Amino acid sequence: MTRGLQKLQAQAKNNEKKAAAGKKSDGKAAAAAAIKYNCQFCKAPMSDLQTYREHFDAKHPKLAHPPEFATA
Repeated sequence: MTRGLQKLQAQAKNNEKKAAAGKKSDGKAAAAAAIKYNCQFCKAPMSDLQTYREHFDAKHPKLAHPPEFATA
């Protein structure tokens, strides 16, 4: 292994950079936190009530509106 020591040094340097920069989230946690509504029929996630209404009217026009629409 001609590059054994260099490889270990490079890995240590990369680990220090990552620790200094802190962990960056990939956005999954933020996306999960933004979901406030789920369609009760197709389980599609919605972030706000207006989007939910538009989805419901477009995808499920023959079904009765869910109770979430009456509260807002």
